[in-house]
Order: sequence, then structure tokens, then C-alpha cells
Amino acid sequence: MAGGLSKFLSKILGGPMSGRGAGGKPAETAEQEYNGYTIRPAPFEDHGQWITSGVIEKRVDDEVKQHRFIRADMYPGRESAAEASVFKAKQMIDMMGDDVFAVDGD
Repeated sequence: MAGGLSKFLSKILGGPMSGRGAGGKPAETAEQEYNGYTIRPAPFEDHGQWITSGVIEKRVDDEVKQHRFIRADMYPGRESAAEASVFKAKQMIDMMGDDVFAVDGD
């Protein structure tokens, strides 16, 4: 059980297994620009389902602000999870704007 938890946390926090799909192969991501933000979907597989997850970034002066998110939404395929990740990121941007970065304590 501890191994499963550490694998899960590694995926969220950017450890060695982060961004990897089935079989440990890197999951492809398609960045998208939206209202001055960069959205990078990063769904990951867990027990045969794909979890909605991603990164929102914005360059402010010489600094790149970043917010990583994960949602409980699960999908049977990577493509649908990636689409949901982009949708969720756009929602957060529309609702919170730059305050999305304050959630991470920045």
C-alpha cells in the first residue's frame, strides 16, 4: 500500500514517474495557450482509469508562475482525460485569473 501512495504522490509532485502513462511510457502532452496562460494537460493512469491533471503557467516579468492541479475526475481514456484537464484549467483561469497561483502559496 505504501508503494501505491508514493507512486501516486510522485505523479502529482513531479517525481520519477510523473507524466508517465501505461507501462511507464511518457504521456504526450499538447500545450495550449489561453488568455495569456499556457495550459499543459498531464493526465495519468491509475488502476486502469485516467485522472484529470495538469499545469497552468504564466510568465510574469522574468518569472514563470506555475500551478499544478489534480481533480478526482476519472476517464477510461487518456485523450478524454486530457480534454477534461484543459477544460478544468480554462475554468480556473476564467474564475480566478492570476489568483490561481496564490493557491500554491506564491
